[in-house]
Parts: sequence; structure tokens; C-alpha cells
Amino acid sequence: MARYEQTLSHDKEKLCKWKVALKKASNLSGWHLAQDILEQTMDILFKIHVEIYLDAYFQKDMDESRLIKTIVESALRKLNRTPLHVAKYPVGIEDRLHELSPIIDVGKNDVRIIGIYGIGGIGKTTIAKAIFNKFVDDFECSSFLADVKDTSKQHLGLAHLQEMLLFDILGNKNLKVGNVHRGVNIIKERLCHKKVLLVLDDVDELDQMEKLAGRLEWFGSGSRIIITTRNKHILTSHGANEIYEVQRLDYHKAIELLSWNAFKRKLPVEDYLLLSNCVVDFAGGIPLDIEILGTFLCGRKKHQWQIVIRNLEKKPNKKLYEILHHAFQNDDECSIFLDTARLIVLSLLKLSAVLLHSWFIWLTGVQKLKNIEHVM
Repeated sequence: MARYEQTLSHDKEKLCKWKVALKKASNLSGWHLAQDILEQTMDILFKIHVEIYLDAYFQKDMDESRLIKTIVESALRKLNRTPLHVAKYPVGIEDRLHELSPIIDVGKNDVRIIGIYGIGGIGKTTIAKAIFNKFVDDFECSSFLADVKDTSKQHLGLAHLQEMLLFDILGNKNLKVGNVHRGVNIIKERLCHKKVLLVLDDVDELDQMEKLAGRLEWFGSGSRIIITTRNKHILTSHGANEIYEVQRLDYHKAIELLSWNAFKRKLPVEDYLLLSNCVVDFAGGIPLDIEILGTFLCGRKKHQWQIVIRNLEKKPNKKLYEILHHAFQNDDECSIFLDTARLIVLSLLKLSAVLLHSWFIWLTGVQKLKNIEHVM
């Protein structure tokens, strides 16, 4: 305070107000915060403080009350944000983030569209959620649009996705776009000055990207648009700045993921190591297949693992679910499956009998008509 007394020696009135305010503040009761929460809160406030003060410096027109309001709103928005669930066992995710971080490069002020592509079950959505959680606090606003492919196929699906995007960014529940063409204009007008992190998950058509993130100019400086898809061509056609292909898990990561799902530990039980190797070989480094197999085999005995492996070896081209359904025909749960299948087959046989009977009656009627025509 002594330093400020020298600096503000010409303004005694302001100095007195400061002393009174500080005295009142020192007498206020506070709340106890756990150390980790306190550190997280201070980190967020520091980031917001720096960002907004820089903005105020360049704008030159942000008064103190507006500045305080903006800091409080930004802090509450960041503190109240709930992270997305990434995976029960996020094996290998950190490696993917390490590879993608320089591609995303949140420190640069350009706008980038980044495509993540790969085969089904390879972990594209999981990676996108991990990216979102890691970098979301570096952006002014954000939106994660899941299942774009399925949602867009519904009635007014793309318009609904546009409304979800605008709600995430602007917080206005009552904003309705009416139709996708109007939605495009609203997105362009309302987001062009905002630093946005946008994820479009599971895109399968170019039109979906055109209606949700058509051009780089739709978004403010420093924005990042992440798109996950199985189709590399639509990323190229849309002009993605960077395209990242998700690779299969290597042997060590695959074994670890299987072990967490099957044994709830990092490495397999020693007696099951050879069996685990066989399962991992079949899964071919695809995380979803490894998780399904590991969960299915969890708690089962060695001879049951052997039955599954034999079925996998005999039917390498059949769908995984189908193989697992037929793996244990004596198990109670599979008995239910087989009973259901028998009912379906019986129903189909009955339907076939009815159709054959109807066809026979029709054929007999036609023959009779022909005979009458011949007589006449």
C-alpha cells in the first residue's frame, strides 16, 4: 500500500476510498476450499483475467463494471462445465492426444478444420471427446455435436443440429432457425467473432459439414473445428486443413485394454496370457472389438475362453456379436437367444405356409377362369 501512496499522492480522495474498501474486504468471512479446487479455480481465473484484459486493452472501451461482469460470467461458465465421459478404460488416449496437440495448436490465431478418420470401432469419438475435454478452456465457447449422421437423418435433423450448436454457443434456448438455410446465416452472423471449439462427431455426408461448419470465415480467430468420420474423401472435399488417421492399437496397448475389461487389472492373469494373446490377435488392434471380447470373457473359465477362440478362428468373417451369441449354446443367456431364434423361425414357417396356401388358391382361381374362357 505504501507504494501506491507514493503513486497516488496527487489523488488523496481515491487513495482513501481504496483504504476503506480494503479494510472492508479484510473483514469479510470466506469459505474453506480444498487445495486442489482452489488451485483449479485460481488457474481458471488467471486465464480468464489475462484473456479479457488483453481484449479490453485492444478495444479501449471496456469500462470496469463491464469487465468485472465479463470475468464473473466467464468464470462461472468454465467452472460449471461438466467434462464429457471419454472411456471406462482410456488406454492409448494420451498417445493420441500427444500426436494431435501440435496439429490443433491452440496458440495460433488461424481458424482450422481438423479431420479425424478411420474404420468403425477404432476410437474416433473417444479421441474427439478427449480433445474436447483437454482444450475446451482455451476457447471462448464450445459445442460437441454427437451422432451427426443419425441425427441428420431425422425429420428436420440438420436444423435441430444447428439449433443445438447455437444453444451451446449463445445459451439461447428459444432460438429457432426455422430451416437449414436460415440456420446457416445465423451461424455465420453470430459466431464469426467468437473463438469456438466445435466437434462434429460421426459425419458421413458433405452436406452435414456444409450446413454446420461451411467455411472458415463462419468462426472467429483461433477457432478449431474437429470432424470425425469414416470417409476421408469428404474431409478432403470440404478442405480440411489437417487430416489425422487413427491407427490400430499396438500389441501392448491392446493387451492392456483387454486385461482391464476381462480381469480389471493392467495385465492378464498369468494362466490366461496365451489365451489373451489369441483374443488380441483376432481383434486386430480395434478398441471396440477388444472391449466387447474382454467384457464378454470377464469372469469366464479357461475352457470357455477356448470355445470363444475356436469360434473366432472358424468364422473369421462373421460379425463378432453373432460369434459370441453362438459361443455357449448351453449357457442360460444363450438359451434365451436360441429360444427367441426358434420362435422367429416358427413364425416364418407359418407365414410361408399361409403365403403358399394363398398362392395355391390364386393359381386355382386363375386356372378356372381360363377354363371358363375356353368353353365360351
